[in-house]
Amino acid sequence: MTRFYPILLNFVFSRWTKRTWIASSIAFTGWLGQHTYDQYQRSRDESNIQRLNQMVAIYQQHSGMLPDVNLVELYRSGLTKDRLHSTPFGGYYRLDPKQALVYNPMRSR
Repeated sequence: MTRFYPILLNFVFSRWTKRTWIASSIAFTGWLGQHTYDQYQRSRDESNIQRLNQMVAIYQQHSGMLPDVNLVELYRSGLTKDRLHSTPFGGYYRLDPKQALVYNPMRSR
């Protein structure tokens, strides 16, 4: 019985099977890495939007009006250190004046 296992393993893990297993492992790891990176970008985007919405609320309390669409007024008032606020997906955050909420134009709302 002990001699049967090496023969069985050699048959199961032949060269073709080993190559297939390695290729599928690499493909899965690549997909998993990309999936994890996308989740990281989404969570970063959501936290950026939440932070900018808080700054818009502070700006609105102090000035009585909303900042401009590109959020440059937040920089001018000293609430942020960046003139324009870039998104993790490319582009810049914008303010929807009707809803008074910051959004990412590169993602669907």
